[in-house]
Amino acid sequence: MNASVLMTTTKPARKRRIFINYRRSDNTDFVERIRDWFVLRYGRENVFMDFDNIPPFTLFADFIRERVADCDVLVAIIGPQWIPMLKERLNQPDEEDYVQVEIKLALEHHKWIAPICIKGAAVPRAAHLPPELRPLLDYNVAHLNSGRDFLDNIERIIDAVEKKLDELEVLKMVKHDIQATEQNGLNIWQFIKDFELAEEQGDFPKALTCLERIRASGYAPAYYPLDDYEQQIREKIQLQQIESDYDFIRVMAERALRKPRERNRVWSALQTFWQSHPGYDPDNLVARFNPAPQPLPEMPVLEVDESDTLLLDEEYADTLIIPALQPYSDPLEFELSLLNQLSSLDESRFDDMFASDHLSSLVESSVSTASLTLTLDQAQKAGLLEWNA
Repeated sequence: MNASVLMTTTKPARKRRIFINYRRSDNTDFVERIRDWFVLRYGRENVFMDFDNIPPFTLFADFIRERVADCDVLVAIIGPQWIPMLKERLNQPDEEDYVQVEIKLALEHHKWIAPICIKGAAVPRAAHLPPELRPLLDYNVAHLNSGRDFLDNIERIIDAVEKKLDELEVLKMVKHDIQATEQNGLNIWQFIKDFELAEEQGDFPKALTCLERIRASGYAPAYYPLDDYEQQIREKIQLQQIESDYDFIRVMAERALRKPRERNRVWSALQTFWQSHPGYDPDNLVARFNPAPQPLPEMPVLEVDESDTLLLDEEYADTLIIPALQPYSDPLEFELSLLNQLSSLDESRFDDMFASDHLSSLVESSVSTASLTLTLDQAQKAGLLEWNA
């Protein structure tokens, strides 16, 4: 199935009427490519382009006027030759330029216009346009070029058109309801404007009052999300109040930096504050003012071979080795304990214990005599034997 067949059978997600305004002699193939993407989104019957949608034997001018008046948006395609061709047509007043006619009709009917500059075309300046076309410049212009740029941007442009059409549809319905309420002496539109301004200025209580007036009037516009707006404003008021209450604790925290005895008061204020607003602590004051010590990771239990204590007598083994085998939850606790015990050692006895004679005796006593063998020469050199001449 080719692309053209696919597009003619694709059903639009929503009914929109798109009018393509372009010059036939300015990159028509590129314009048709754009038109095909709109057809893919909205259906062939809802996208007007003069070569495709005009029935035979129809009065061209009348049919064009009807389609412009009936459209939801006029997509004005501005190609590289758009400005030179416009100047040329302006110098030929006897020939009707339908590009100009269509844009003027759209402006007269207050239609939304979506200008797209293609193939590197420049945005027209006011000096390029006759006065009746200059309102075209009030609309932000999109840009679309060939190759990868086309694929990257065409869907984004169509999505922007769809979003704007949604906004216009809602606004149209709201205005209709507002006109109905004004007939009863209520200026709901002014309430809506007051609400928008109050929210923008951060005056959320006033914004909520405006919404309550709209609701109390009994003429809340259809499709106006009054419930959603009220919920959002109430949440902002609540957050504003929470932040205001937390500011008092911030002031107390700053004071505690100068006067450490105030730290407990900050912690007490935080606990009271959390009863109403659990866990709210954007400045992480809990890490600075919580008086409870944080749990430390368990120290590994040292495994010491009992044979390592042979060189120490019982008293010093108890002093130096046994404490090291006891698990301490706090490293500082272990260090202080060890230092306190070392400070009570008998220095002279400590020196005696590690004296060379003492160590030699320990070594000799730990060696089995059965394993000692000496030659006569070794014994003589050691002075163990006396020789008589």
